[in-house]
Amino acid sequence: MITYELGRGVTIEHQVRNSALELTDATAVLTITRPDATTDTPAVTHVSTGIYRAPTFQPNQLSVWRYRWDISGAVTDVAFGAFLVVDGTLPPPGAYAARTDLAGVIPVVPDNAEQLLVRASRDVDRALLTAVYDPTDPAVIAALRDATVEQVAGNLGSGDKTGLGITTTPQGFTLGKLSVQKPAAPASAPRTGVLVDQAWSILQAAGLTGQSPSTEASWNW
Repeated sequence: MITYELGRGVTIEHQVRNSALELTDATAVLTITRPDATTDTPAVTHVSTGIYRAPTFQPNQLSVWRYRWDISGAVTDVAFGAFLVVDGTLPPPGAYAARTDLAGVIPVVPDNAEQLLVRASRDVDRALLTAVYDPTDPAVIAALRDATVEQVAGNLGSGDKTGLGITTTPQGFTLGKLSVQKPAAPASAPRTGVLVDQAWSILQAAGLTGQSPSTEASWNW
């Protein structure tokens, strides 16, 4: 699902096509349903043959917005869509970093940024499984945030677009005398365990690594 940050402009557009898949003029009515179930029917602009666009607006409610195009006239059709509005300044549940934290590190923040942040935070938790630290310490909070961001950046740079450790590259193919070879797989970011080295270095500098489970017995008499 496409994700937008709260207050950012959203533009909804629709293409009307006939049975031959040709752009065709018709009557287009757009209904937008907010997360609180209230609706709006903005006037749409006929951009060109078969293309209709609503004015750009700024969503003012968090959660899922839904919309519906009702097409009549030369073409009769109904099309549905939805998008998610998030507060990009707050970490999603289960994550140490927010969407806006990624903006200064990776060129383009992907639509599934929240999912990537949550999965990268789990990687950080896994690396610190036996560590003892104060989660309310501002320095610790900053280290966990920065390490999570670097983990996302490292995963994306290695071709992992889901945060699951799976890289995808196009396959080569042959068409007649034409042969196309798949590009070389992206170089994998150096790692220490499950974390990319940049993330590990941040945690190490904060004193959060190198802690092993205690083997000393504690006796109470």
